[in-house]
Amino acid sequence: MKGLLFKDAYTLLRQYWIFLVLMVLCGLPSRSCPLMAVIYSGLIPISVLSGDDQCGWTRLAGALPVSRKQVVLCKYALGGACTLASVLVALAVEGIAAGATGSPWGGDALLSGAIFLCIGLVMQSVSMPLMFKFGAEKGRMWLIVALAAAGGALGGLGTVAPQSAGWTDQSLLLLVALAAPLSLALSAWLSIKIFTAKDL
Repeated sequence: MKGLLFKDAYTLLRQYWIFLVLMVLCGLPSRSCPLMAVIYSGLIPISVLSGDDQCGWTRLAGALPVSRKQVVLCKYALGGACTLASVLVALAVEGIAAGATGSPWGGDALLSGAIFLCIGLVMQSVSMPLMFKFGAEKGRMWLIVALAAAGGALGGLGTVAPQSAGWTDQSLLLLVALAAPLSLALSAWLSIKIFTAKDL
């Protein structure tokens, strides 16, 4: 497992360093920049998977002394680490900017960071099974469709639910916080099933 993580980290630094740069740049203080940083961090494991497919490493993995479950979980660990790093970078930059300008910084920023972290994990929960099922290239097209549908559903829920059910912002945050780990666990289980049954 450590060897797989080292391989992915090495590949990331050598070939996909531009995503790391964009992730840091998108952490600059702005209302939408942290969300963009999370989106870019979600693209990192997809790009690593694409590189694995192109160089034939996925087939080679079947001959290595690692299980397919470990291969899948390694990608989830990479995605989770990148998402967490992007949120921490955004919070750190925002905190430095707030200290330099004397602006208030605290609970609201941490709350936003938690929301963005949950959003990033949910995005990966949607993308990973598609990547393992269809491959990185076809999976991207299905991912766009899935995220568009999910975004429309969440947007409708965000506008209708608070008015019809009397939901508060705390209730919606709790819903997202519960959905993130549950969707991630279900996604990992599904990806393992898909990749285990896949003919390499």
